Amino acid sequence: MKWDWKSGIITVLMLLMIGVGLRLGDYLLGSSQPIHATATDRLDNRIMATGNIMDGLEAVYLLEQNTGRLTAGILQRESQAFQGLYETNVNTELAKILQMAQTEGQNPVIMPQNPKFTMVTGQLSVPRTSGTGWQVPQSVLYVHELNTGYVMVFIVPWVQEEWRGGQSRTGPLVLWSYQQFCRPVQ
Repeated sequence: MKWDWKSGIITVLMLLMIGVGLRLGDYLLGSSQPIHATATDRLDNRIMATGNIMDGLEAVYLLEQNTGRLTAGILQRESQAFQGLYETNVNTELAKILQMAQTEGQNPVIMPQNPKFTMVTGQLSVPRTSGTGWQVPQSVLYVHELNTGYVMVFIVPWVQEEWRGGQSRTGPLVLWSYQQFCRPVQ
């Protein structure tokens, strides 16, 4: 096969046009946005998930299904120790939700004897909550109880200034929202 200089020039020009087109597409579409990944895993009666608190800082969540104990920990970069430790009981929160639903005359759902959960994190962008002294982190935790069909949304009451100062913080996870998405399992 013989090399033709016209073909070479056309090939170089086509590659340049493709490169310029890709670069222009990146610029116009703003593809320099960071990609955020979260993880969820389970084994036996424990579920573990991770989610961003702020850029470069994430929380790890652990749900013990037998007891309903939900904990969150935030790793402090400098000390390599967990700085923030938060806790709640999803069974207690679910029982309160079901009691309110009964009081309001909604579909009566009883608390399951053996609650079964799934859990994932999602992203959320909300400014500082006025009057509370804390802000909503960049991610929320969704906990779904399979028998009742309720999804509960929990957040870490995050204080960025305390993290910067290296202060340790403990307290309850906050039930942010809840909704029954499907009918109870019969």
